Amino acid sequence: MSKPKQSQSLAPAVLALTALDQGIKIWITSRCPGAGVTLISQRLRFQPMINRDLSWAGQFIPWLREKRTAIGLNAAALAVIWNKWRQTCRRSRGNPSRFSRAGAALALSAGLCSLLDKSLWGGSLDYLQLPGKCTFDLKDVYLFSSLPALFPQFLRPRGEKKRRPKG
Repeated sequence: MSKPKQSQSLAPAVLALTALDQGIKIWITSRCPGAGVTLISQRLRFQPMINRDLSWAGQFIPWLREKRTAIGLNAAALAVIWNKWRQTCRRSRGNPSRFSRAGAALALSAGLCSLLDKSLWGGSLDYLQLPGKCTFDLKDVYLFSSLPALFPQFLRPRGEKKRRPKG
């Protein structure tokens, strides 16, 4: 099996993004476990809390709060994202766009961070709060930032090449 081209290697970005997410969580638990600070007026607060539901859907569906189920679903999601990345590389003849690389790195980082959260923390240490709405962490930012790049990949049937406008 040949080594992936430099343009395909996501490992450095995925590892750096994952280390940043987990490093922030280690710093929070050791330095400011219960502190709440307003960051932007009434729009954004730093408010650490452990989310033990193990998934967003775990708030509503009890069996998704089970650790083995959540970890299994997380691993399956990572496998799907990795498979789509490999298909993107094949379709682009080993030279995917920067946009696709960034989306894949962000999505894989989010999935890996989520897997680590479930395995090591027993949940997610969320620390950014939109008052009255939700509390989230960096991995959630990664995931939502990856969607514009990933969405078209999941709509395109397997093997179909991206059409380029003539001109």
